[in-house]
Parts: sequence; structure tokens; C-alpha cells
Amino acid sequence: AKACGEGAATSDFAVRRLAASPGGNESFQAFQAGLASLQERYIVCYCADYNAAAGAHADSASSCSADAEYTQQVGSLVVRGPRGLENQRCTAGFPCVLGAFHGQALALGNRVAFVLRSIYGSTSLTSLSQDYKGNCQLSAKDSERGQGPTYTGATKDSKNDAVYTIAQGDYKNVTASKYVLMDAIDLPRGGQWSICYCANYDR
Repeated sequence: AKACGEGAATSDFAVRRLAASPGGNESFQAFQAGLASLQERYIVCYCADYNAAAGAHADSASSCSADAEYTQQVGSLVVRGPRGLENQRCTAGFPCVLGAFHGQALALGNRVAFVLRSIYGSTSLTSLSQDYKGNCQLSAKDSERGQGPTYTGATKDSKNDAVYTIAQGDYKNVTASKYVLMDAIDLPRGGQWSICYCANYDR
């Protein structure tokens, strides 16, 4: 990896170069990193109002406007989470093992949720109409029991009640080896879901 001041800032964050948040002083500054788009370990580089063109310290709007001016390494930032795009396939009514999942700082105690994208109804695969279908940040886990119009022809349990469409309406734990173990009862019917990963985050 390149040292501070030698390489371009990453594009994995919405803002590549952050200004200090209000309220700091000469001995303390805070920065709001925002949402990272990729799990990774990053080097944190600092610019103390240095202007590379002038070759000197300069308190001006042109300071800290180029990657080469961020020359001081102040630490590292670890963004926990899965690599992503590790699609899985199971068969309804049979046990299934998801994973192993890969990423940064994944561990036992992580969990996954399943957010509905489309469901196999009474005659065909039906996609949700919402713009946010399958979106891990905007949609809740699938905890439906086959009562809504999207779930026509729902699977029934021994008491003739509609069963949960996936994972018994709950989250599933990740094992120490980064697998998710699905029982046959977790997969009563066909459909498509986003696998949404939680790396021990508590809002």
C-alpha cells in the first residue's frame, strides 16, 4: 500500500476528503466519515492546512485540496462487513448451508436477515413492486406468514396456518467459520431474497 501523500484517496466513501466537524480545537478534531461502500482496512491521512503549490503552511480555501497534501498518517480505519455479491442457492424443503462468507472482521455472533425480492405465488414468481425491494437498508426482514396479496398460495403448516416464507421470520446466526445453517423448516417455498449481513452493529 502507498504511504500518505503518495496515492489517490479512496472512492469507497461518499466524500473523499473530509473537513473537521464544528467544535474542535488545536488539540482535538472530529470527522464524520459517512457511509463506506466497501469493507476494508484504510490508512487515515491528515492534512494540517498545508498548500502543496505554495510549499508552506497556509490557512486558506486552497489548502488540503489535493491528495498529495495529506502527508501525515494518523491511524487506520477498519470497516467491518462482508465482501458482498456472494450469491447462494438453496432448494425449498431441504436443509442448506450458506457461505462461507468473506469480508473484513467477520466473526461468530454476526447475523443475517433475509429481505424479500420476489416470491413464488400460486402460479408464478412474483416480484415486489416497491422501488426498494430487496434493499438491506430500507426494507425489514421478511417476517410475513403468507397473508398478503404477494403471498397467494402460501405454504401451510400442520395446523393449516400459513407458515413464514423464510427463516421462520427471524434472523439467522453466523457460525465461527462464517456459514449460515438453514434447516428445512427455514425454506418452505421458492423465492428470491437479499442476504443482509450485520457485523455486530447496534444502532
